[in-house]
Amino acid sequence: MIVWLGGLSLGLQGADASFGSDPDYLIDTWEKEDGLPDNSALGMVQSQDSYLWFGTWRGLVRFDGVQFKLFDTQNSPELPSDGINHLHWDQSARLWISTLKGLVVREGVTDSGNRARWRPFTANEGWVGNYVRTFSERSNGDLLITTFDGKVMEFANDRLVALPDPPGRPNYGYMGAVDGSGQWWVVQHEFIGRWDGTQWIRTAVSYTH
Repeated sequence: MIVWLGGLSLGLQGADASFGSDPDYLIDTWEKEDGLPDNSALGMVQSQDSYLWFGTWRGLVRFDGVQFKLFDTQNSPELPSDGINHLHWDQSARLWISTLKGLVVREGVTDSGNRARWRPFTANEGWVGNYVRTFSERSNGDLLITTFDGKVMEFANDRLVALPDPPGRPNYGYMGAVDGSGQWWVVQHEFIGRWDGTQWIRTAVSYTH
C-alpha cells in the first residue's frame, strides 16, 4: 500500500496484472468533500481487522475502504484534543493516540459488539512532556515513548513511567528505537545512547560547528 498524506491518496499495488494498464485502479484520492474532517493526515496505522486509522488536526478517523468514521471531542469526550499528531497500533491490539493535549489509548476497536474502552494518561498516570514524537515497541509489547520536548517514558507491566531525561540538549526531542536485544535507544544531534535499566549510557556524539 502506498499512502500520500496531504490529499490523503491511497494506492494499492495490485495482485491483478491488468491493474498496471489502468492507473484508475492504482490510485484514488479522498479529501474533505469525501468525508474527511481535514485534508492533512499526521499519522496512519492499520488495525488487525484491516481498518485504516488516521490522525488529523480535526479528529481521529477510521476508514473501512468506503466510508470514514470520525471520532472527535464531541462524540468521544475521552479524547483530550481533536488535534492528533501520532498513532501507534501495538501487539495487544490497542490504538495509542497522541493528541496536542495528551495521550490516550483505545482498546476494543473492532465492531464485534464490545464497547471500546478509552484509557487516558495524565500526569497521575505517568504522562510527562507535550506530545509524542516516536513510539518504539519491544517484542514483549513494552513501549518506549519520546516527546517533542525531550521527555522519555516507558510503558511496561501496564504502567507508564517517566525515565530520567537523557543528557542531550534540554527540551529538545529525541527519536526512540529498540535493538534486537530489547534495549532502548534515543538519538538527537547532541546525544546518542541506550538505557541500561538504571541510566543512559552515551555511545556517540555528533558536534555542530
